[in-house]
Amino acid sequence: MDPRFSADLMIDFHSWFSSSETELPTLLLERIFLIFFPAQPGQYLVQQSQQLISGLIQFTIEERSSTRSIIYNRIKGMSDFVDGSQSELIRRSENKKRIKILEKDLEQRKQLHRNELLNARDEIEKEYRQKLESEKQRCNLENQQLNDKFNREKESMELEHQKVIQNLRDKIQKLEDENKKSLAKIKDLQTEKDAAVKEAIVLQIALGDVRNVQWSDDDPNDPEQLIKDIGRIQKSLTDVTKVKGKQIQINEAKTNGLFDEYKIETHDEAHDAKTALSLSLQRLIFKKVYEFIENLSSINEDDNLESSIISTTKELVCFMEEFEATRSGDDDITRFTPIKIRQHVYASLGSRSFNDPSHPIIIAITNDLLNEMNKYREMLSEEDKNRLNVQLAELVIELIRFLFRLSTQEPKLDVKWVKRGKKIRNELMQGPWDSGDSDNLVVNFCYFPAIGINLSDKKNLRIYCKAQVLAKSYSRFSSFVRGVIDAVSEKNDS
Repeated sequence: MDPRFSADLMIDFHSWFSSSETELPTLLLERIFLIFFPAQPGQYLVQQSQQLISGLIQFTIEERSSTRSIIYNRIKGMSDFVDGSQSELIRRSENKKRIKILEKDLEQRKQLHRNELLNARDEIEKEYRQKLESEKQRCNLENQQLNDKFNREKESMELEHQKVIQNLRDKIQKLEDENKKSLAKIKDLQTEKDAAVKEAIVLQIALGDVRNVQWSDDDPNDPEQLIKDIGRIQKSLTDVTKVKGKQIQINEAKTNGLFDEYKIETHDEAHDAKTALSLSLQRLIFKKVYEFIENLSSINEDDNLESSIISTTKELVCFMEEFEATRSGDDDITRFTPIKIRQHVYASLGSRSFNDPSHPIIIAITNDLLNEMNKYREMLSEEDKNRLNVQLAELVIELIRFLFRLSTQEPKLDVKWVKRGKKIRNELMQGPWDSGDSDNLVVNFCYFPAIGINLSDKKNLRIYCKAQVLAKSYSRFSSFVRGVIDAVSEKNDS
């Protein structure tokens, strides 16, 4: 039982209940109600007590006696309830204490975790700073190494640059020296030429005009004039074989077939293929006109006076050469007559032959060339077509006359197409290479022939025009194969 239900409280309550008093002492009421309503204020307890007593005093002594045991049991039950409630309150109080302990422990754990987190953060920051410092040192080291390497490379490049500059200066000096030697040689040759001219004049005076097979400087058949004509023809060939422009359409399949026919090796770049096509067309034009001149004497046409002149001239020259060989004598007239006949006949042909663009043969050759060129590239503009037709006809006439004038020289000038694969000879060939780099080059394609005297004789070679060629490297060949090629080239040249 709760200690508040002491024996004296029960005795006092029992004594009052057994007496005839109608009012319960206020102190006793407060003690009883404090047991059941410990949280209520004192005034409220008094009011409740009075309400209870007002109900009890109406009982008689007999009723009180009969209800005493009931009240007592109820009070005892209430006491047991109070005991249970008190136990619950004690348990709750203990739980509150445990909760406070747990909260305190939780707070301690929080603080511990907070301290651990702070320590971990400090450790991480420390480790991060250490790594950062280590990475910084590593980057500084790498940067220093790169700077050192850069400085070394810079010094090496500066040295290499100085070497290149020095080499270029040496080459320039060498070229200047060679140029001086060449100028001196030219001067010597000019002196020799002047002496030769004087000697020729003396001989001409002594022997008369019959032995003079040279032309005057202002004559179209003079070698210097022929060389100038070659330059004009090459320019005209370049003009009529243009393949670049929006109004020009290229047939790639036919072009590749032409490259295969000439065995031209081209790179993938479009401009390289176009350049090769233009040069191929230049060769095509020159060769067709050249073949026409070579076969002109065999053409039997009533209106082809030039053909008759050539065939008759060849026949007359042969007769005069046979006459000079079979008839005894020691005169210069007979010996120089075949030369004079050839020179003057071909000089006349070079001045007046096929001088009309409307000549049937000129029209036929021009149309044949246009049809052949249109297989590979075609002008889309009618204006360009008409202009090309006129230019090509003029070029054909100019080329025919030039080829006639080759026979006005003594000895007669040769035309030589350099074969593909031949070793580059700077004295005979010309192209986009340095003279010092020609040792490892061979001919890829010859688009304009060499013109001169003794073209296969290196010692007595006289060049009017070098062969215009595209070259390629043959460093891939072994030294043995290269030697064989050189030997075969020299044998074929001889």
